[in-house]
Amino acid sequence: MPNDKFPAEFVIAADASIETALAAIEANSHRSVIVVDAGGTVVGTLSDGDIRKALLNHRLLSTPVREVMNLNFRLAPSRRGGPCAGAVRRAPHIPHPGPWPPQHTRRRLKSY
Repeated sequence: MPNDKFPAEFVIAADASIETALAAIEANSHRSVIVVDAGGTVVGTLSDGDIRKALLNHRLLSTPVREVMNLNFRLAPSRRGGPCAGAVRRAPHIPHPGPWPPQHTRRRLKSY
């Protein structure tokens, strides 16, 4: 599973078990791992939520990660422009609520 783009604690092989993935997720404290194939190509992501759903669907801890990983992701370059990139899940667009507090609730401070 060679992949020098990501730190080792965030990467797991697609043929690893759910149990191995849980241990990796617990160790990296980020609630997810990046799944790579034998050649080191990113093929998916796996979060603790994905694992929870798999277990609720009666999957065994010995199930390979490739059967339960999330295939709907994008690779995002790092902000520093280095070789490291992050796998980011696609989420439905949620509009930004705007400035906080809302304009109509802001009060001007009186100057004395």
